[in-house]
Amino acid sequence: MKRLLPVILIVFSIFSLSAQIDSTAVLVTQVGLKIGQEFDNGDYKVILKEVISDSRCPKNVTCIWAGTAEVLIQLKKGEISCGEYLLEIGSSVDFNLKKLPQLANINLKVKGLSPYPETPIKIKEEDYKLLLQISETIN
Repeated sequence: MKRLLPVILIVFSIFSLSAQIDSTAVLVTQVGLKIGQEFDNGDYKVILKEVISDSRCPKNVTCIWAGTAEVLIQLKKGEISCGEYLLEIGSSVDFNLKKLPQLANINLKVKGLSPYPETPIKIKEEDYKLLLQISETIN
C-alpha cells in the first residue's frame, strides 16, 4: 500500500498540471432582447430584428405538433454587419458562429421566446422577448 501511494500522487499531479495548463475560459451570458433591442459586449452586437412566425401550440389547446417560432437576428462586429440569421425556436439546433471567422469564439443558444401563446390572446409584436445564451471562449 505504501508503494501505491506515490504512484497515485504522481498520477494526480499530472492530471492537476494538465488542467492548469489549459487557460481557456468560457464566459456565459443570458440575454433577453425585445424587437429592435441589441446586446453589445463592446466587440460584437446581437440585434433582434423581428419575429417572422409563431406557430407554437397555445397553452390551452391540444395540438398534434408542438410548433415552432422563427426570429430574425442581425450580428455585427463593431458597426460592420456579419449578416442576418433566421433562428428557429422549438428545434434543438444551436446556432454556431464558428463559420464566421470574425465571431469564431461565440456560440448562441436559443433559450426561449416569450410570451408563450394562449388562445384567444394575440401576442403583440412589441411584447415578444427572445432569450439567448451567449457563450464566448476567452483565451
